[in-house]
Amino acid sequence: MAHIRTRVRSALHTALAASAPSGWSVERSREREVDLGEMPVVLIGVRREVAQSDGNCLPERRDLAAEVTAHVAVVNFEDLEDDLDAASAWIEKAIAADPTLGGVARETAYRGADLDLVIGGERPAGRVTLSFDIRTSAPLSSF
Repeated sequence: MAHIRTRVRSALHTALAASAPSGWSVERSREREVDLGEMPVVLIGVRREVAQSDGNCLPERRDLAAEVTAHVAVVNFEDLEDDLDAASAWIEKAIAADPTLGGVARETAYRGADLDLVIGGERPAGRVTLSFDIRTSAPLSSF
């Protein structure tokens, strides 16, 4: 069986790909440089894992910090924040629809978002990174 981080990324990808608006792509990939031609795109990554033993090591509780980053480019700068907000809304809604991520997680909690706008360049672009805390029980025997 795959590592719990892999399973969480896959579950997030499944939830987001199923609900993505037309024209969006969703990747199981950490944050990277994104070209304008690739936008709009969502990248999914797990940036931190904290493991804790519940007694005699099985099951092991793992708390993961996941990030979902939506990249958007627009024609008119005044539309950029609205488009980032719309991306945030569908991402939050898709994950909230099943906080167990198909049974992979015990619970998922939304922690907030960071927005970055790129002014100048070929077209106005930006990204919003949504942070989620995901609690799992992953016994060592599941690897």
